[in-house]
Amino acid sequence: MGLVAAINDAVAEDQLLISIAAFLVVFMFCALFFKSFMAAGLLILPLGVANLLVLGYMGFAHIGLSLQTLPVSAIAVGIGVDYGIYLLSRIKEETIRLQDLETGIVEAVRTAGNAITITALIVIAGVVFWFISDIKFQSDMGFFLALVTFFHLLGTLFFLPTLVYLARPSFILKKIKEES
Repeated sequence: MGLVAAINDAVAEDQLLISIAAFLVVFMFCALFFKSFMAAGLLILPLGVANLLVLGYMGFAHIGLSLQTLPVSAIAVGIGVDYGIYLLSRIKEETIRLQDLETGIVEAVRTAGNAITITALIVIAGVVFWFISDIKFQSDMGFFLALVTFFHLLGTLFFLPTLVYLARPSFILKKIKEES
């Protein structure tokens, strides 16, 4: 019991550091890919909200940080950013093609939203059945990965387009001006 308690204490101390490191790495790669800090910020915000929702659920359900729950945040950031990158790329392409940000967002969500939803639901279906496992680690991971993937799906389809519309990012809008 003492060993488990010591491990859980170490996990609690390292959770914030690991989460920050995961977000920083994703931020840096997204900024490089899109050549824009704004794009990276737009992609990180929905990921952060999804992770906070999962941590909030854990608090509400009295599920503490442990060796089993620690990897969820870092893994989920890597999985969740994929949906955002795909949608943000489509928003950029459609906005340039249609020469209007609002129409570009609607068209990108209409077309890419279906593929993102199907992909997320397949990931969720693949891990949610781990929940019935007798192995606690596998059960916890399956549930939390399914939950955070669902939150990432919602963040990508609803929060990210709203952020793009409100921020009116220059890495997209300057391409419209260049095309005109």
